[in-house]
Amino acid sequence: MEEKDVNLTIITKLYKKRKLIIATTLTFFAVAIAITFFIPKRYAAHAVVYPTKSNSIKTMVFDADFGFEIHADRLIQLFESDEVKKNLVKEFDLINYYELDTNSAGWKFNLNKNYSRDLKFARTRYLSVAIEANFKDPNMAANIANRSIELVDSARKKIFQSNIKTLIAKYQKKLVFQEQKVKDLLYEISSNKKGIAGNKRLAKNSINNIDERIKNGQLVAGDEVIKNTLQNNYTIEKELLINDYYAEIGRLNQLESDLDKTKEQLELPFPPVHRIIKAEADKKKVSPSLSTNAILGLLIGFLLSVFLVLSSFWINQLKEKLN
Repeated sequence: MEEKDVNLTIITKLYKKRKLIIATTLTFFAVAIAITFFIPKRYAAHAVVYPTKSNSIKTMVFDADFGFEIHADRLIQLFESDEVKKNLVKEFDLINYYELDTNSAGWKFNLNKNYSRDLKFARTRYLSVAIEANFKDPNMAANIANRSIELVDSARKKIFQSNIKTLIAKYQKKLVFQEQKVKDLLYEISSNKKGIAGNKRLAKNSINNIDERIKNGQLVAGDEVIKNTLQNNYTIEKELLINDYYAEIGRLNQLESDLDKTKEQLELPFPPVHRIIKAEADKKKVSPSLSTNAILGLLIGFLLSVFLVLSSFWINQLKEKLN
């Protein structure tokens, strides 16, 4: 048969089977609509936050800009962290929600797969972080989205305070060492060891400086001991020790100041992420879509019926050639 004749035969065959094609298409259309009513409805909740540029409330007061791209990416990592996930799974009983059997081998895999499907975090083109929660209950979707923000703030605070406590412990260790160093120097200065006599004029100037500080209420620890040494046991060796002592006192004071500032950070309020959109329960379902399923049913029914008709035609053609 020529190609033109084949095409005409196919069209004729399809036309003759038009009732079958229409019936099959409408059947699949009806089945798709019916199935839609048995598929569990799902609802979406949407929230948006901006990361902070700093974890210091003082910095945020004077520079309240939103974070940059790197801050958004780090925030997403915290949203996707095990700590946030474990808390959400526990608080919203997601193991039972997903009907998982914890005695089965792959329950954790299925939990993670469902969790990643239903709760998504993404950086927007505006450098904010969007939270999308998709669950069978609209209130549950909104609550999970909002709770994830609270948990991520808690995780941020926990990391920040852990780092602060580590730094405090480091300063305290250095402080103990520095205090002992200062005590040892002061003890050496107050000892009665003899040495080369120093310049009494320099000693007198040092005594005057100490008296002036005391007069102005700026007494430094050890001043009285050093003044006594300058008056009664002044040597070149003592002069060098005294210079070292005041230098180490300066380092000690700086350490104490750094420690106090670091401890202050633990007492200050912790800046939360900037909430731009709070998730709210939306009663309009996002899936399943009746119109989408109906169109798919029509297409599948039509294509399948055409395929069956054409398959029958080509099989008959093949049989004729073989005979």
